[in-house]
Amino acid sequence: MLFAINENNQIISAQYAQRKDIYVCPICKSQVILKNGMVTIPHFAHIKKRSLACNNGETLEHQKVKYMIASRFKETGHYIQIEPYIEKCRQIPDLIINQNFAIEIQFSNITIQSIKKRSKGLIKCGLQVIWVIKGIQYHVKTKILKLSKYERTYIDHSSRQLFVWESTSKQLFKYRIIQFLGGSNYIAIREIVDFQHIEHVYNNSVNIDIKNLKLTSHAVQKYLKGCRNRHSVLEPSLSVIYNFQLSESWVCNHLGIIYPEQLYIQSHPVYWQLQVLRMIKIQETDIEQLSKVFKFNQFYHYDVDTIDITRTLFEKFKNSYRLMGCNDVQN
Repeated sequence: MLFAINENNQIISAQYAQRKDIYVCPICKSQVILKNGMVTIPHFAHIKKRSLACNNGETLEHQKVKYMIASRFKETGHYIQIEPYIEKCRQIPDLIINQNFAIEIQFSNITIQSIKKRSKGLIKCGLQVIWVIKGIQYHVKTKILKLSKYERTYIDHSSRQLFVWESTSKQLFKYRIIQFLGGSNYIAIREIVDFQHIEHVYNNSVNIDIKNLKLTSHAVQKYLKGCRNRHSVLEPSLSVIYNFQLSESWVCNHLGIIYPEQLYIQSHPVYWQLQVLRMIKIQETDIEQLSKVFKFNQFYHYDVDTIDITRTLFEKFKNSYRLMGCNDVQN
């Protein structure tokens, strides 16, 4: 904690605090002490452990990155608040830029419920929330970004953006997520954050042309091989293939279409497209039931409309299927 309240009810930065004075936490009002050693930067610590809201257990790296990002925004003329206490939601975000943007730095794993709760609290206070994580894998040449189910929670799905701190280069990067390919793979464009223009950095509108993609035959074959390795006649993808006598070559050539809405879906594109194909063949249109077949990704700032996304994907694949030619299905 970098700020506390003194005996005169003034908010004091740890950088200017005096050891002889008495300070309390701005949230729980319990006493805190000043720590100012040779290794750590000046900060306050609770004498007794309290709630997670005021005991965030920040590492030295977290604190250093917080100050680096704050300094870079400040150098480009922005108004910066470091660890401001927001009474309305009882939260202390790492940074607030221009009283509009809250930046939360998260280098350790917390629950997805905590991420969403903290985000919703700040959003209700009228702030746009940017989460910064670290340690992801990105291949510059192929533009393939690998994200775990936990890491993808930090994607701002409305703008298809992810912010990542690179410890080696000490740079803040923005990844523009073009498409989710299934598994842990995404196609993304990486850019160094322009600290001068925060309004351009955090853009709530998708300003890139997102086209449908198609998995290669090799990628589809790899998925089907994984299905066979489960050695179960009840495996859902193989069940559709066998019941409707689909050839592997037809599946490889026609399925595995990646629509922009795949960003919201954990389910492999071949899997869910086979389930939609089954519904088309038996002339069934139960969108609510189909939505239960899909596995949806979770994102930090609000829940997605699963029924609407399911309906959109159903209609898009239905239109694609018409173009495939029904006579090509059985072989």
